[in-house]
Amino acid sequence: MKDIVITLFLLLNLPYCSLSQNLLPEDTTNVTDDELIERLLQDTDTDAEDSDVIDHIDDLRRNPVDLNTANAEELTAIPLITHELALKILRYRHDHLRLGSKRELLNIEGFSASLYELVKPYLTARKPAKPKDLTSRSERTRNSFNAYFRSFAVQELQTRKGYISGKYPGPKFRLSNRMLADFSVNDYKLSGGIATDKDAGELSAFDFVSGFLFYESTGLLSKIIAGDYQLALGRGLLVSNSYSVPKSVETFIRTGKPSRIAGYASAGEYSYFRGLAAHLKFNPFSAIAFASYKSIDASIDSASGDVRSLYQDGYHRTVSETGRKDKLKELLLGLRAEYVNGPLISGVTLYSAAYSPGIIADTVKKLYDVSGKRISFVGGDFSYSFSSGMQLFGDAAIGESGMPAMHFGLSSAMGSFARAVFSYRNYPYNFRSPYGSPPGERSEAGNESGFYAGIRITPWKGAAFSAYFDRYSFPYRTYFTSVPTRGREILVSGEYNAGKGLFFILRFRNEHKDDQFITTDAGGRQRTVIAERRQSNLRAGLKLKNNSVTITGRYEYCFVSLGGIAPSQKGHLLFAEMTPRLFDKAFFSVRAIAFRTDGYDSRISEYEGEISGVMTNQFLYGNGFRWYVLLKADLPLNIRLEAKYSETFWNSVKKIGNGNDEIAGDTLGRLGISIQVRF
Repeated sequence: MKDIVITLFLLLNLPYCSLSQNLLPEDTTNVTDDELIERLLQDTDTDAEDSDVIDHIDDLRRNPVDLNTANAEELTAIPLITHELALKILRYRHDHLRLGSKRELLNIEGFSASLYELVKPYLTARKPAKPKDLTSRSERTRNSFNAYFRSFAVQELQTRKGYISGKYPGPKFRLSNRMLADFSVNDYKLSGGIATDKDAGELSAFDFVSGFLFYESTGLLSKIIAGDYQLALGRGLLVSNSYSVPKSVETFIRTGKPSRIAGYASAGEYSYFRGLAAHLKFNPFSAIAFASYKSIDASIDSASGDVRSLYQDGYHRTVSETGRKDKLKELLLGLRAEYVNGPLISGVTLYSAAYSPGIIADTVKKLYDVSGKRISFVGGDFSYSFSSGMQLFGDAAIGESGMPAMHFGLSSAMGSFARAVFSYRNYPYNFRSPYGSPPGERSEAGNESGFYAGIRITPWKGAAFSAYFDRYSFPYRTYFTSVPTRGREILVSGEYNAGKGLFFILRFRNEHKDDQFITTDAGGRQRTVIAERRQSNLRAGLKLKNNSVTITGRYEYCFVSLGGIAPSQKGHLLFAEMTPRLFDKAFFSVRAIAFRTDGYDSRISEYEGEISGVMTNQFLYGNGFRWYVLLKADLPLNIRLEAKYSETFWNSVKKIGNGNDEIAGDTLGRLGISIQVRF
């Protein structure tokens, strides 16, 4: 352990000796910046390996939104830019004719320096195009076509038990391909995309295929899409896309965005629709009609012939996994009507889904998940921004049970340096929209009520503080607990830009919630008890960035009290990362991570840089060391090559994982390679 600490200390401090004081230009976007993704996903509670949000952010990075031509809908496609901020940008552009630099956003009230740093990679402020008579027709046609291709492969170097036993018959690597293209002429745009994905252990390179064709115009028929697509309707109570993110000040402080449809060509195998969708606009009204027919992985009950369980992981490796592929058919029809007029957004959404075969109701635990052969929902939502800086918002819906679900609140500016938000949510235990993902403790709408209060303060230039308090309850039993439970969470964080490329962050999170434990009494009998689980995390980090190098360091401490049922646990994680700038179009990044926790309950997560299309939000527990190196290079002919090698060592273990995923030994290494081409 001593050697690990010394290595980390040297890695973090050695480059200080040669740092140049020549800072990055104010509007320069470093292609290694992942601050927005990390901010959005830092509180996710799963050990995720990929996410559709990564493709969405990558698309925005390759095609930044032009501040001088974008409308409100295009601006709000960027996470953290609310409808209110989009309107302020449009008013500023109207008053000043155009933005000479995206840095002018800092002149807009409510656009803090910390927010600007997060969103600037996805924005641009282009100069006006040349008059058409100064450009040849062939050049105009050539400039209107764009295409993008990406392929990556990821493989673990050690062999899991499933491959040795023959349970996993396919190759050990994951292979994913993605192709996007668009053609614009005058006021029309045609675009399309296709993606294929094969998980490690699957036989077919085309185990999952998604794709779409998309038409856009400035006329009445604004958009029409055929194939796979995603929807973001209202505030997400009934229908939300897979870009929804975990609970944070940013997710609760949002004040609504215009609804949108988007083509889907990614690797996620559940959160999408397959069919037709059309968006009609007749300002200030608009309507979205959508129809979907797709197959879902499910297991069938041998006695009734109906569906017993649904699966969203997309794995088709073993005989049992391939046996449940596409067993459930879903036919869905829906309509969204919306009114957008300046600060007001209001709308009504309804949809109905039919399933074949039917889904068996859970009669044992009565968890009130989706069941039967048909479900229907209807809901309404609104948000309104007052000139004083206060906004009201709300979302309500009703389903088959007849019990309404709702989420209401207000957000208010407190001078020019702070904004607070208060909200109340109540999602009944027997309400469950399969495509809804509203703000809450869990990502699903159902069996939850709570009160939330948050605030974000920018007291002076370079400083930002945020905090929230959330008290929630689950009125009915859940999959993991057999009785109603409740909890509360507090988070406080601060960020400070000290100048000369030096940033500091300090973050404290504390959560108390009821949990279910299994104990053994004096007679040797197992008993199930409910006790309060308490967890505290303290995180401190810094970043130093200039023309020569970027250095990042973080320490996190975790303490977990398991209600006196089991011994308390604590954990430590320390990492240091260095990203030297070798050339203008090439860089590498090296990170070393030391971790030591008493068990799984005190696990600590760390979001990592990755090759394009892959997300790694790594949860580490036990006692060990992890490191990785990430390489990216832009080559001639618009080609980008990326590679990452990572390795994790655990002390005093003889195997990693269990079942078919078991690996003999104490080391796990993984190699990923990606190639991207722009036409």
